[in-house]
Amino acid sequence: MPFINFNTRKKIRVWDGITGPVYHSDQATFGYFTIETGTDLPAHSHPHEQWTHLIEGELEFTIGDETTVLLQLDMSSILAAPPG
Repeated sequence: MPFINFNTRKKIRVWDGITGPVYHSDQATFGYFTIETGTDLPAHSHPHEQWTHLIEGELEFTIGDETTVLLQLDMSSILAAPPG
């Protein structure tokens, strides 16, 4: 599927306070999420690389033991979790 229209994809609840349309391929997951103020997502990992691109607002984001505040149009990347 080379073209995906996120305007027509169903919005799902990813976690309490996090919703949006998502697309999964064999190697990646991509989504546009709305995160409600005060939402806390516990530390977790994915089997694939994760990129976060903040479209608007501010987001406190922790990778490992490093925490920063992402601002509009900031990005972060997290390597894939090793298998096992």
